[in-house]
Amino acid sequence: MEKKNLTIEDLWEMPEDERYSSQVLSEVTSDNLVKILDEYVLSGAEKEKLISELQRRDPSFVYTENEETDLHEGSIKYPALNTLVVVYKILGWILIIGGVLGALAYIEESVIASIAIAIGGVIFGIMALAAAESIKVMTDISSFSYQILKHLKSKD
Repeated sequence: MEKKNLTIEDLWEMPEDERYSSQVLSEVTSDNLVKILDEYVLSGAEKEKLISELQRRDPSFVYTENEETDLHEGSIKYPALNTLVVVYKILGWILIIGGVLGALAYIEESVIASIAIAIGGVIFGIMALAAAESIKVMTDISSFSYQILKHLKSKD
């Protein structure tokens, strides 16, 4: 009688408490276990169970983890946009602080004008800070997309 091997998809469809039992892991090929270790995000306990199963099959098995922790390594840099981010952040804080200080300066002359100055400074300051963060997010998305594409092309 031929033994049926579980696919990675079959393994992930199982309930988590059953997934890492010795009986279930023994039905997954060694290649698939290594692929899960390399390509999936696992907890420390999950990794230990997979590694111990692989070492049970082959006592000489040694797993070395890929050390690609720095997501910005090898990414695209945007110096002009990064400079613009800094300028917008500085402008945002100047507007917020200036709005509050301006409101304090005019509080004795007109309470309504001082409230309007404070609200205007804070709103435009927050808008400048939001613009800076939006630019930063877009550059990060572009950089990470480039890294993913590079990683996928390297696997082919």
